[in-house]
Amino acid sequence: MLLLKRSLVETCMAAGAAADPNEFLGLLEGERTKIDGADSLLLTRLIVPPGLSVDGWSAGYLPWMLPPSVSEWGTFHSHPTSSARPSRADIALASKEGGVHLLICRPYTAGKLIAYGGNGGHIQFKIVP
Repeated sequence: MLLLKRSLVETCMAAGAAADPNEFLGLLEGERTKIDGADSLLLTRLIVPPGLSVDGWSAGYLPWMLPPSVSEWGTFHSHPTSSARPSRADIALASKEGGVHLLICRPYTAGKLIAYGGNGGHIQFKIVP
């Protein structure tokens, strides 16, 4: 099961809105845990990656500059449009960076946050305190 800390969701909403009309890209940190006996991934923090560059159509960073202490489980990305559909580039990035991709679009509310896997398929998630 995929779990998202409420503070992470709030940070994602704020980052998407603040970057508009550009995209935003961040890395997701978290940890494996057990909830009610089931293996879960709890995503807890958004990291602004080194060398971040964004515009209205794309976002990128310099992965070789990440410190080894960063335990990334995926990426977060915003679209400054009303579509939360991932592009091929979004899916490719998610497959390289932990396999979980959170995507948010206007108006940058929790209801506009969607999780995808590295293959572009939807992942159900739960927001936790």
